[in-house]
Amino acid sequence: PLTADVAGAAAPFSDFVCTATSAATIGEDAAQALSIATGRPGKVATLIAPADTGWDEGGIVAEPRAPAPPATLDAAMLDRAVEALALPGTLILAGGFTLQDTDALALLAGIEARTGATVLTPGSNGRVERGRGIANFAKVPFPVGMALELLKRFPRCILIEAVEPIAFFAYPGRPSQLLPDTCSRLSLA
Repeated sequence: PLTADVAGAAAPFSDFVCTATSAATIGEDAAQALSIATGRPGKVATLIAPADTGWDEGGIVAEPRAPAPPATLDAAMLDRAVEALALPGTLILAGGFTLQDTDALALLAGIEARTGATVLTPGSNGRVERGRGIANFAKVPFPVGMALELLKRFPRCILIEAVEPIAFFAYPGRPSQLLPDTCSRLSLA
């Protein structure tokens, strides 16, 4: 393990890889990694900390860095989403930080009530805010047959901090993409 290419092994799964080189720089390296990992959308930051960076003299505590803010919405995509919501049978698939923000959940519930759209969440989520008075949306089912049955009725899907639902395994005779081929997809955020 001490001679392995840890950075090379981490690179395919990380948006940021850094190997700390000294006690004097590990604080700054950690602040940068934390900023990237807590930004929006969240990214995978890998900080490799050789043991001597923790016990050598000269460590410097770095100033915290602000996480990256969410990307600005594309006005044309927002207009397309509004147009899609005016049509019957629109699915909103919301994930990510949206599910951790009670205001965002309330807005989604209002959009669902006003437009008749259906809001679903991915089957797996890092965290979902719950509690009395907080909107709660159904998840896309894990079993492929159930997911296909649920999603077949949607002619359009708006993705908000979510990717298109995909089957966990390649099942014989079943599609990997769970949305129908005829479903138009719009990645809003």
